[in-house]
Amino acid sequence: MSKYQTQQTKKLKTHPYEQFKGIDTTRALISLESGEGQLLTELNNAYPDAQGQIVRDSCAKPRASSNRVIRHIRHLNNDEVFWIEEYGNALRFQTDTNSLDEDIYPINATVSSVIFNQKLHIFSKGLPTYSYDGVRWERNQSSDLNVIRPGFAASVQRRLFVAGGTSQPTRIWVSRVDNEEIWPDDEEPDSTNVLRAAYFDVGNLLGTADKVTGLGAFEQNKLAVFTSDKTFIYNIDPSIDLWKLDDRSNVNVGCVSHNTICQASSDLIFCSRTGVYAIRRSTENGIMISQVPMSDRIQSLYRSLLRSVPNPSEINAVWDSDYFRYHIYFPQTGNISKRLSLSFSVEGEPQWSTGDFLGTRCADFLAGNLVVGTSGGTFTVQQPEVTSGVVPECSFTTPILWQGSLSSPKQAHSLILQASGSGRVLVEAFDEQDRPLKTLAFDIEDTQGDEHIPSRSLHRQYEQQLPIRYIGLQLRFTITSRVGGLLRIVGFAITTES
Repeated sequence: MSKYQTQQTKKLKTHPYEQFKGIDTTRALISLESGEGQLLTELNNAYPDAQGQIVRDSCAKPRASSNRVIRHIRHLNNDEVFWIEEYGNALRFQTDTNSLDEDIYPINATVSSVIFNQKLHIFSKGLPTYSYDGVRWERNQSSDLNVIRPGFAASVQRRLFVAGGTSQPTRIWVSRVDNEEIWPDDEEPDSTNVLRAAYFDVGNLLGTADKVTGLGAFEQNKLAVFTSDKTFIYNIDPSIDLWKLDDRSNVNVGCVSHNTICQASSDLIFCSRTGVYAIRRSTENGIMISQVPMSDRIQSLYRSLLRSVPNPSEINAVWDSDYFRYHIYFPQTGNISKRLSLSFSVEGEPQWSTGDFLGTRCADFLAGNLVVGTSGGTFTVQQPEVTSGVVPECSFTTPILWQGSLSSPKQAHSLILQASGSGRVLVEAFDEQDRPLKTLAFDIEDTQGDEHIPSRSLHRQYEQQLPIRYIGLQLRFTITSRVGGLLRIVGFAITTES
């Protein structure tokens, strides 16, 4: 390995590839070459940042000694995390400082949670609801809620909304303002208090046998009611007399799992049967609310991951507001889990990557802290610059690069790599028939530190000879370093002999 130097004795042509845009599965790998704004066929445990650089995922630090399978995780505050872990044939509740050594839910239960009234509330369809105030676990005392036994909830305008119970699948029950222990049948029958508990039903709005599959808070005063095929937006106020269906919303897509619904800046992102969507207010008039497709480039990959999950309601997601990333986790059989991640370019264009680091099954984000539940305990995801912890191995694969003619042979001279940070990058070259041609190893040593960003593309470079002949070329990059830290692939180039 040596720094790039120009001492040409032959006439060379440079083919640069940069401004990476993540995975694209809409076209065959023979038709994705673009040079600038280059798409990829694979991108695992890394992601394209807003500037189009490939960034390795961060290290992770174990939080607890437990190595059990984690099914659900939630921040109680900045310092303490709650999680549900598999224990034999049941699920148990744990936190960093407290544990409930009882079998609470059966092993096949789908669990969700929400923070309301400074307590964590835990739900599972057809099972009792529990709460935790940081000191003790308590079963909800409402006789009405014990009959409803909802599967999920959302908090909007000082009320708790629940749905997904064992009966009345299109009904949404609403707590009294600021009181999660009072539900509709707990109220006096003749009460006219506008702050009272209540319920409403979307069955007659559907016109089908569909049912409610999720609830989400949208903007400051709106509740999104998801079914399998449609979503309704309600304007909510503490006063029951001011509730109203938003007739300016038009969301004709539903949600496959309540636990995928995340507030992402001013959007509400969720997973449907056909892809990932965002509910967004129109930028043209600021009035209309509609769905925006986010996963058009990875439809076949998304459908494949969706089919791999035995119970779609187990799919869950988290929004990392520090790095503008939406992570979706697809728990599969045998403690295997895959991740699909959305990030955004400078133009706000969706960019996708995958991950299998630690077999992560669930996650939660609060105040800059991303915690994950895996098949082997809980972890805190470190900041990108931190070098300690468990280090992911990341890789990405280009489509076939033709560099002009789709039939004429080319003679490569060298491979130029631009990267910042520190680590080893392994580059494997294959021809258009997937035959291995050459393997190169680059030791990246950035003396200016991880915070340095090159001022222009393909400026600080590493170069190695690449004496291979091909018609089409495919490259696979793997970052194999066991030391973490911020490592970015800015771009690469192939020089060919004219």
